[in-house]
Amino acid sequence: MKTFFSDQAKAKVKDSIVAAESATSAEVVVTVKPRSSQYREIDYTVGALVGLLTLAGLMFHPAELDENWFPVAVIVAFALGVFLSSGIWPLKRALLSKARLDAEVGKAAREAFVRMGVHGTTGRTGMLIYVSAFEQRAELVLDLGLNPNKLGEAWTEARARIEAAASRGDLDAFAAAVAGIGPALGAVLPRSADDVNELPDEVH
Repeated sequence: MKTFFSDQAKAKVKDSIVAAESATSAEVVVTVKPRSSQYREIDYTVGALVGLLTLAGLMFHPAELDENWFPVAVIVAFALGVFLSSGIWPLKRALLSKARLDAEVGKAAREAFVRMGVHGTTGRTGMLIYVSAFEQRAELVLDLGLNPNKLGEAWTEARARIEAAASRGDLDAFAAAVAGIGPALGAVLPRSADDVNELPDEVH
């Protein structure tokens, strides 16, 4: 997923946005974020567990140890556990439920949709593709002018390709999927000759 944040990656995805919008009057916006939530309770839980294990090891150690140092050792162990949890994404992700990850990404995507003004287009045809690296997920948020029930099977397949590419961290597949969503939207909302690009194409 780290490749999604490079300048080259953003330029590649921008080209895909331009390609997508060349086939539809819908406005496509892509944003890529490191995470949708801090999930600090997981860090603190791991820290507490490491601290407890350290305390148990010290208490039952066969050698004579200075008990005055036990609190210091536990605090250091807690801090180390927090650091490891926050830095080792696969470990932290494994301790979170799918439902929690989905909920946090969905919430962050809807907030970004409003904050970035994707809802403000003339025809209410804005679409935000929100990618969250830690959760390995993509969430697509549509404005009122884009009814998913009327977009058809091509749209469903295009959306699935975007989500699958994001879950794998596959930049090339993601860029191709973004470009491919244009024809899927264009089947319902074709690009007009006087179409105006209302939202920036740069990846945020």
